[in-house]
Parts: sequence; structure tokens; C-alpha cells
Amino acid sequence: MKKFLSLILAAVMLAAALPVIAAESDLPFTDVGAKKWYYDAVATAYTEGIMQGKTDTAFAPMENMTRAQLVTILSRLVFADTAGKGASLTFSDVKAKAWYADAVGWAVEKGLVTGYEDNTFRPNANVLRQELAVLFARFLDFYFIELPEESTATLADSKKFPKWAADSINKLCLTGLVGGDQNGKFNPKASATRAEIATILTRYLTAYEKAPDPMTKRLENAKVIAGNGSMAVIGFDDSYDVNNDYFSETFLTSLGLDASKYSVSPLDDEALKSITEQLQKTEDGKFFPLRLELAITNNETGESTEAMAVSFRMYNYVHVMEFIDPDAFDPDYGEGYLDAMKDEALCNVGEIGRFKTLFDKLSAGEEVTVAYLGGSITAGTGARNDYCFAQQTTNYLVKHFPDAKINHVNAGIGGTRSDFGGIRVNDDVLSHSPDTVFIEYAVNDAWPGDDYIREALESLLRTVLGAESSPAVVLIISFKGDMEYDPNNSTFFKDIGKHYGIPVIDVHNPVLRGINDGKYTFDEYVPDGIHPSAFGYSLMASLITNLYTVIEEKLESASADELKVTPLSDIKPMQGARYENLTLLNHTNFTPDSLGGWTDDYTNKFHSLDGWQHKPAMGNEAFEFTLTAKNVFLSVTPNNTSAYFDVSIDGGESFKVYSNDPSRLIFSSDEAETHKYSIRIGEGSEDTDLEIYGIAYN
Repeated sequence: MKKFLSLILAAVMLAAALPVIAAESDLPFTDVGAKKWYYDAVATAYTEGIMQGKTDTAFAPMENMTRAQLVTILSRLVFADTAGKGASLTFSDVKAKAWYADAVGWAVEKGLVTGYEDNTFRPNANVLRQELAVLFARFLDFYFIELPEESTATLADSKKFPKWAADSINKLCLTGLVGGDQNGKFNPKASATRAEIATILTRYLTAYEKAPDPMTKRLENAKVIAGNGSMAVIGFDDSYDVNNDYFSETFLTSLGLDASKYSVSPLDDEALKSITEQLQKTEDGKFFPLRLELAITNNETGESTEAMAVSFRMYNYVHVMEFIDPDAFDPDYGEGYLDAMKDEALCNVGEIGRFKTLFDKLSAGEEVTVAYLGGSITAGTGARNDYCFAQQTTNYLVKHFPDAKINHVNAGIGGTRSDFGGIRVNDDVLSHSPDTVFIEYAVNDAWPGDDYIREALESLLRTVLGAESSPAVVLIISFKGDMEYDPNNSTFFKDIGKHYGIPVIDVHNPVLRGINDGKYTFDEYVPDGIHPSAFGYSLMASLITNLYTVIEEKLESASADELKVTPLSDIKPMQGARYENLTLLNHTNFTPDSLGGWTDDYTNKFHSLDGWQHKPAMGNEAFEFTLTAKNVFLSVTPNNTSAYFDVSIDGGESFKVYSNDPSRLIFSSDEAETHKYSIRIGEGSEDTDLEIYGIAYN
């Protein structure tokens, strides 16, 4: 997953030889008056770097848009890498060196445009409004963007729409991207002007912000819901590295300059590191401040000028993920070796009756939802998202049950444990009514003898098992990066799986055996020591999906007794379940007694964690709330620093909650009690940006 930057510039361009990007209130175009109906749209399209002027001072708003111009604009909209795309074109009227050739090649490659029967593309032909609708609809479909339907208007000339364009026109009309004229007519055969294109693009940007995870990848026969934790959606790839070549090209493009004619002074290692770190923690579509003083040089004249980048905007780059087939994983380990690994991994099958509903629905071609909850291995850190074990495990069902509608929910968040999972599970998993839930916390829960985290795991497990959708539950023990069999809490995971009659898949032991037997190396499986490589995730998925094969075979011949499931009410807790069925409070459903030095103007990539944020300039007045509860958890920023919170209850002696612990039990009692809680930033931490993700209680 790549991350792309759109630079918003407070222009400090001192040389008249270089164009200046203007603020919306000060466009450089003399033909775009501030009172014109298209002014705001042109300003947005221009400042976002999507459209440029015909000259430095003319936008030509009423001039018709050409086919070449339109595909170029759309390529900018997704920061497409169009380099060299024009080389393979065979159109008789598109020369490989034409300024638009690569954009045309990109659009053809993506299936957005086609040529005419006479083998021409007609790059200088005007774009008709009906053609515009078809092209833009294809663009939305290719990038899996679903815009909300916000218009109920009907078009007076709909009967005149050609059959090949009617669906596209109506689709764009429903989303509000296009509409009728003063007479309610769409005028499909009229040419589209540059002002109209700017208006559509601006409406698109507004609608895009409201779209439900529009960058979610859909497999051909599957649907990804909400994208919870999916790196394909959120785009947090810790391996992404900013380099000077990429930065220079992006910066110049944002200014509307030709990157082949201008150059940017290189950034030092510290600046590149800072950008990379900010990218890794900035939410898609959001801004982060970064002051960079740069020099831009005209390579032809040698003249230089100064510019200052003052803000960056984060975008995800969407690529069509490859369908990774877990059945195709067939390493040459020798006869029967992989099968033996699968048998070793499946250390407990559990009560197969828990899976009967899932397989009945799959066989009947009905809708099912498969969810995954865990840490960074669940989220897919370390490899491209389509290789993530969760995605590959869903792919298995997609392939074997092509008529079923399979929803995929990945709720993995790196660096978190079962207690954090228990805080989020109702909002991020159970709200989707899953038919099966895979829980993968064995690595992060790996503290032997930690009764608290064991009880947190059991509480989470009971919460899921008791959910209204009665999901089948699977526990996964990932490879833990050490060279001991059954390390740390592995035995507890297996014991609790047997206690509740649920499957446990031990990936650690067979993977370690493969390393010791020389089938692959430690570094080949986990290059960073903890997160699998693409190969590692494929092996992991192969071991996990064997569970489906085994259970499906058992269900075919199971007796009524073998299909019985022990009611949760008949299963006594093994370690404890005080933290079962937690309710998560955030600023969308809870009002504290006092915000103090905090703001509720805060959103998280997981909207269940839309809590409260503290900025250094806000002071250190206490955040206070009153709650009646048995157990209260404070969920805070897991930013791995020494920053901490001072928490006190009813004005008593304060205690520290460090920000590298995303979930902290701050109160526990056998009976519900009412108390007032006060939270301040700890001494020495006042200059740190901190978040309270939420408050959980039962």
C-alpha cells in the first residue's frame, strides 16, 4: 500500500518566472470572477492540483473539455503513476511523445476509455456530457468508490439517453455529481465545459469524504465491510519510505510545474524521516503541519526561487489487489510434510455444531460475514495487504462458495492485546453480526502468569460467544518470533479453547518445526522477527484454512449428538470474566462533566475510538466524568512514549496511566459503584499530543 501526498502551499514564490499557486480567494485567473457560479469549484480544482489554467492567467471556464484533458485530470485525481503508459498505445492519432499519451494509456489500461472503430482516440474532440458520465462511472467502479445517493431529482430528457450511457447518467445524477439545467434537462449530447468539469470534481471531493470507506477493495465475489483495520483501506504501511525523487516530483506537480523542467533542492535525512513518521500516523484525507524551506530551480535558465511547504495532505493510492488463492500454496517440502504441519496446527477442532449455520448459509449461496480481531499480524503488517492471512482465509471461502455473498471484516490494530480487543469488539466486530470470528492475540498476550490478561482474553471470548449472531469462534496462536515450542501463553490458549469447545490453530509450533527442519529460514518467514512475509502469511493461511476443510468433512456425516453445542450459560469461567460485555463510550455517545484541556473535535480511523484529544496549547485542566460501573477501562493513545496521564477517583491520590498502554483498568469492584474520575496530563508530558480513545465499562 503506497501513501501519496497532495501539497497545500502557502506560496512564498519570489521569482516572477515561476507561477504562484493562489489561495481560493485570490485565484490568478482573470476570467474567473468571484461572483461566478463556478468560482468555488474552479478554486477547489485548482488548489487541489487537479486542474490547471490554460495559461498562467486564464482558466477558460466556458471552453469545452477535450478527451485528452479529461483523462489527464482523472489521472491526477488518484495520483496515478502514468509514466510510460503511452508506449503501448496503437491509436493512429496518439503519438507516444504527446503530452497526454501516458494519461490515455493509463485510462485505457484501467478500462476507463476505449478508442473508436477506425482505431483513433480523437484526443482533441470535445467530451460530450453522456461520454463524461460513462467515463466517470467507470472510474468510480474501477476504484471501488461508492458515493452516497444524495439526490432524488429526475432528468426531464431521460428518454433521450442512449442505452449505453443511461445507467451511468442516472448513477451520477443520484449521487448529485451531475444534474439538469434550468429546465431539468441533462442534455447528453452537449459538450462539457471546463467549468462544468470543475464543478463535478468538486462535488466528487465533497461526496468522497462522506463515502463509507470508499477505498475498500472488493474481491470479485466478496464484499469488504467498513474496512475495520484493513490496511488496504486505511493505508498505514510502516515500510513506506519517502525519497527525494518522489518528493520532488510531487511537489512540482502540485505547483503545476513540469518536473522535467524544474528541480527541487533535496531534503536532508532528518526531513525525510519526519515526513515518513508523519505519514505513518496520519489518517487518510487529513492534514499534518510540516514547515519545509525549499529552493526550486528552472533547469533551462538556472534561475532559482524559494518556496515553503507548510502543510501536507494524506491520500491512499488504490490498487486492485491480487486474489491470492490459499489453495495454490504448494511448497516443495516433500511428500506429506505440509499436511503434517496442518495436522499439528489444528490442535483442537472443538464442537463442530458451532459451524453448521455458517456452512449451511455458504452452501445455500446466502450472505455470511467473516471477522478477524487481533494485533498487527491480523492487520497484515509486514506484507502487501492482499497477502494478509485474514484476506487469504476469506479468499478460501470466496473460491469454494462462489454463489455466496461473503463479507470480510478485519479489525486488527497493531500493538494491542485482548483487553483492548474487549473494549472494541462490540463496535468493530459484533456490530456486523459475524457468522465466524477469528481471534489472534497470542503474541501480544504473551506474558506468562499474567492473570489479568488471561481474564481479559476469556472475557473477550465470552462476549463473542454470547453475541446475538452466535458466531463460531477460532483462536489463533501466531508464530511468536522465538525458538521455543509452546512459548508463554500458548498452553493457556489451548486450554481455554478446549474448555469452551472451540477450535485452536497453533501456527507457532509447525512453523518453528519447518525452520528447524530447514524448509525455510527464520528470516524468510518473519523478516522483522515478528511479522510474516508474504510467504509467511500464505503458509499461515494454509494452516488456518485447513480448519474449514476438516470441519466441512465432519459436518457431512455428523450425528445429531455430534452437532450439539454447549450453551455458554453452562460453561463456567476458567480464569474469570469480570470484563465481559463492555460498553465503549466516546464523544459520539457520551458527554463528560468537563472537557477541561481537551477537545471532542477528533476522529479516529476506527470510529468506535472517536474520543477526545489534547493539544499542548489547550492547557492542563482536568477531563472529568462520572460513571456508575463495576469495571472501568481508560483507552488511550498507544504511542510508545514516556508520556502519561494522572488519574484520580473522587479526588483521591492520583495514579499514572502511560500512553504506551492502550487499555488500562482504572477501577474494578464486585458491585456497581458511582464515582467521579479526573484525568490530567502528567508532569513533563504537557507538550505531547495525546488522545483518549474512549472509556469502557460494564
